[in-house]
Amino acid sequence: MSVEDISNLAVGNRIRFKTKAVHDNVYWSGTVTAICGYDVARQFGGQNLDIYYQDVKRIDSTLRPAENLTYFILKTTLADGTNTSEVFAVEWVDISTFEYVESTGYRDIRIYGIDDNKIKDVLGSIQELYPDYVAEVLN
Repeated sequence: MSVEDISNLAVGNRIRFKTKAVHDNVYWSGTVTAICGYDVARQFGGQNLDIYYQDVKRIDSTLRPAENLTYFILKTTLADGTNTSEVFAVEWVDISTFEYVESTGYRDIRIYGIDDNKIKDVLGSIQELYPDYVAEVLN
């Protein structure tokens, strides 16, 4: 996978990434709804923003002060269909995992030789890996 340029990040972009944070192993995926400074990000993220900053700082000692970072708000969809907004700093993103996600209508995937009991496992694996996408079985 080639490394994508996060400096072109804009409102409306669909993205996928992991952060540098020690205690966060989530592959975040969603739509950027805002790009903002610390004061606005703090209104959305509260004290969690400062805690997360400290977690990333353990890995990246060159990180500028939290007040000087560029933040973005990411709208994500949880497994139960609930929408939530999360706040991240651009500088917290592990750039080796960052990618822009193209939004296409749909893709067909055919799996041959699979029985009905295994198809639920396959569908569950797809949804776990790509929680931002809807997957379904067609007969």
